[in-house]
Amino acid sequence: MAHVMEMKDGKTITVFGLRDVLEMIEEYAGPEPRRFIEEHISEIEQDRADFEEQEKYYEGRIEKLEVHQRAILNDVKEELEAMEQFLDAPRLNRIKLYAAVRNIQKMVRAEL
Repeated sequence: MAHVMEMKDGKTITVFGLRDVLEMIEEYAGPEPRRFIEEHISEIEQDRADFEEQEKYYEGRIEKLEVHQRAILNDVKEELEAMEQFLDAPRLNRIKLYAAVRNIQKMVRAEL
């Protein structure tokens, strides 16, 4: 979309994009301010690209952690279900019950 700008000297300029503004800056202020702004814009674009790359990396790590956490919780759930079966059995087998408890403790310690 075009923008109409009025300059200090009263001249009006129709601007269609950033290039038009940069040309206007070069015309009124010289090539160095234009170069400075172009370099600054380039740095901002590079920072954005770097941020997007980091964002993808961290999203991948979060997904891996979610999968890992779900697997650990499923393992703990299975051990708890086994413990429940041991407790519901007509005769309490303490050895199997202690083994299930130790398995859960190992899983928890590994994660902490």
